[in-house]
Amino acid sequence: MRPPRLDDAHAISAMAADWEVAKQTASVPHPHDPIYAERFVDETSDMKTAARWVVERRSNHVILGVVGVGGTGYHDLGFWFGKDHWGQGYVTEAVTAVADFSLDALGVVEIKAGVFVENAASVRVLEKAGFTEGKTFERTLEHRGGLRTIRRVRRTQKDQT
Repeated sequence: MRPPRLDDAHAISAMAADWEVAKQTASVPHPHDPIYAERFVDETSDMKTAARWVVERRSNHVILGVVGVGGTGYHDLGFWFGKDHWGQGYVTEAVTAVADFSLDALGVVEIKAGVFVENAASVRVLEKAGFTEGKTFERTLEHRGGLRTIRRVRRTQKDQT
């Protein structure tokens, strides 16, 4: 994992342009214009309360996805990966690493994440990364088809022990 660079924008945009990827997020724009990825990289370099990373394969430096944490008062974790990289353990490894880093090195007390309940793969990633059940609620997200049910999960410093 490393901070995103401007030359990552094309790869980020290509993955985010896939509806199968974007529809599982609350915030990735779709259709995805490459300018969104450039803005994402620009915003990352100037963030005061958040951190975002690209995840790349060590062997060939192919970008696999994005993971980040940020917020004030409590921290939210978000992630998405290109469809070609699902089901290979990369997502769980990255989410676990960011949660560990946030709770250990940054001293964050609690991290929360939201996931659409029908996204069983991401629910499982968060469970394997040590997140525990929180509340479930509905929210209208017009850009994601209207009313969606979201499961809010959390991981705390106490969960580290």
